[in-house]
Amino acid sequence: MKLLRILLALFLIFVASSCNQNTTEVDLNGVYTEIESTRVLPQMMNVGQDDIENLYGINPSDMKQYVMKISVEGTLADEVILIEVKDSSKAQEIEQKLQTRLDNKAEEAMGYSPEQYDIIMKCHVDTKGNYISMIVSPEAPKLIEIYEENFK
Repeated sequence: MKLLRILLALFLIFVASSCNQNTTEVDLNGVYTEIESTRVLPQMMNVGQDDIENLYGINPSDMKQYVMKISVEGTLADEVILIEVKDSSKAQEIEQKLQTRLDNKAEEAMGYSPEQYDIIMKCHVDTKGNYISMIVSPEAPKLIEIYEENFK
């Protein structure tokens, strides 16, 4: 009987710790502030709420929080998109919309800048539960590392 109680207690501790790992709350504005502090991005501007549907096809009401920044200089591919969806059922849909955006950026850059095209082609869309990101930059690996550190 005593052994059964110990095993049950261990099981409950395991289940509780597993649940805590899946409920990580990440402040995307804080993450962007960390990314910005590297000073590797060019001057960036917010994507206005009215432009979210036009540029990405994403309904703003599907997002719990987000940071969407694009380079002020139109010839640079740099773009940082960090999204937390309200409902996990929307994560795959939004991931696909960001992938479409990335593909469109690559196709566009192919015609005007092989250098920017290469930068875009080294980037990807990533999903971690309800969080979706797209970080386009010559320094993307460094910026992605900062982003991912917030999920540990």
